[in-house]
Formats: sequence, structure tokens, C-alpha cells
Amino acid sequence: MMINSLLGLLFGVMSVTVWSQGVASLAVLCNTLIANHSMFCNCDLDGVDEATWMSCFIINSLKPDDEVWKGFARQSKLTSLTITSQLSSGSLNFVPTEALLRTPQLEEVSIKQCSIPELLTNSFVNLEYLGRLSLENDEIRYLHKHAISHLPRITSLVLSDNCIEELRAETLFDLPRLTFLVLDRNNISWIDDNFFLHLSNLTELELWNNKIQHITPYTFNGLKSLRRLDLYKNHLTKLDNYVFIGTPRLHELDLKENRISEIASNAFHGLSFLMSLHLNRNHLRTLPAHVFRGSPNVMMLELSNNKLESIQRNVIEDLPRMINDNFIMYFRSM
Repeated sequence: MMINSLLGLLFGVMSVTVWSQGVASLAVLCNTLIANHSMFCNCDLDGVDEATWMSCFIINSLKPDDEVWKGFARQSKLTSLTITSQLSSGSLNFVPTEALLRTPQLEEVSIKQCSIPELLTNSFVNLEYLGRLSLENDEIRYLHKHAISHLPRITSLVLSDNCIEELRAETLFDLPRLTFLVLDRNNISWIDDNFFLHLSNLTELELWNNKIQHITPYTFNGLKSLRRLDLYKNHLTKLDNYVFIGTPRLHELDLKENRISEIASNAFHGLSFLMSLHLNRNHLRTLPAHVFRGSPNVMMLELSNNKLESIQRNVIEDLPRMINDNFIMYFRSM
């Protein structure tokens, strides 16, 4: 009986020791140079499972199976994480999905200045509290189907200053609360019809400084809550009929500094809430009669720096707000 008790006690001590060694073997992330001098993280608190925010700097290349990623299991209360790569000495070429899975309370994630060529399917899986995701200057070129998906609380998604060339359908999926989407300073030249179909609560869409050449009535289909659309500095050459029919609540439309030389008579049809329209710095020589019939509430109209010599009466007679003291129109070149 005594021998059995001693054996049980010994087994218990061995178990605790092994478990303790297992925990101790996980990399300590906060305020410690770790993983063979590959990453340094600042935290608000040093204790295990206590930090709520963490800012990490990659100073040498890391692989998906490096031990450093297991260290995130020690910080299960983390709500904010920033990862920045020091490009002069090393980089990160993948999304550390496994590390993110170990921090299920994350509300905000930012990954910057990395070299991530593609976002794989479900790169940010099971982050049910994530509200803000920013992937800036990461050299991203390709987005796989459902690359960013199944995030029930996300409201802000920033993919600025990357190398994305195409927006393919269902890349963004099941993001019911997304309201702010930023895709500026990429190389986007193609957008699949219905790409934005599932983003019914989006209110602001930034697509400026890309290479978009053509849009159709289905390009922005589904954006029934959108209030601001920024297409500044793209390669659009014409606006066909009904191209903005999918954005019935649009308030501001920025099309300046494109190459637009032709606008169809019903291009702005259905934009009854539109108040601000920017068409300056294009190649317009004329405007079709009643082109603004579908957008009678425009209060600011920018047409400067085009090739227009005059505007016919039948162009502006559908803008009843012109009699309002607050109406603004810029026409002549600077």
C-alpha cells in the first residue's frame, strides 16, 4: 500500500515537472530578445498571460514552424498585436496564422513592412473578436478565395500600399459588420463583378491610386450602404450607363485625375443622395444632356482641369440645388 502511494506521488511530481518544463520551454515574448535574435516585442505587461497589447519587430527571418510562435500561447489575453518587419535585416513572408490562433481575444491586428506574396485561404481564422485588421506595405500580390473571411466583428480592413493586381470574387467573405475598406496604392487593374456583393454594411471604400481601367453596373453591386467611394487617380477612360447603380446611398464620389473622356447620359442614375462629385483633372470635352438627372442633390461639382469650353443649359438644369447659396461648382482650369 505504501509502495503504491509512493509510486503515485512520484508519478504526480514527474507529471508536474514535465508540464512545467513544457510551459517554460515556450518563448518569452515580452521585452526579451528571443528566437536567436529574430524578434523583439514590447508589451504593456511582462507577466505570463497578462499583456493586453504587444508590438513586435522582426529583425531576422522567421519560418512558420519557429518556436517563437508558440510563445503566443503565453499571452491568451492579448487584444492588440502589431508586427513590423525591419526590411534592412530580415522580413516575414507569411501570415503567422498559428500564432494568431493562440491569441483568441485579439481585437486589433496590424502587420506592416513585410514581404507576404499572397494571403492564403482563412489566413485569419477563428478570430471572433477581431474588429480591425491592417496589412500595410506588405508586398501582397495575390488574395486567395476566402483569404479574409468568417470574421463576425470586423469593422475596418486596411490593405494599403501593397502590390495587389486583381480583386477576385469571394476573396472577402462573411464579414457582416465591415464598414471601412481601404485598398489604396496597389496595382489593381481588374475587379470581378460582384466582388463587393457580401459587404452590404460597407460605408467607405478607398480605391485611390490604382490602375482600374473599367467598371460595370455589377462592379459595386451589393454596396447598398456605401456613402463614400474614392476612385481618385485610376485609369478610367469612360463611365457607362448605370455603373454606380449598386451604391444607391452614395454621398461622395471622387473620380478626379483619371482619364475619363466620355460619360454616358445615365452614368449617375440612381444616385439620389449624392452631394459631392469630383470629376476634375480628366479629359472631358463635353457632357451629355441631363447627365445629372439621376443625382439631383449634388451640392459640390468639380469639373476644373478638363477640356470643357462650355456647359450646356440642359446639363445643369437637373441640379436644383444650384439656387442654394451653399452650392459650389469649379469649372475652369487652374
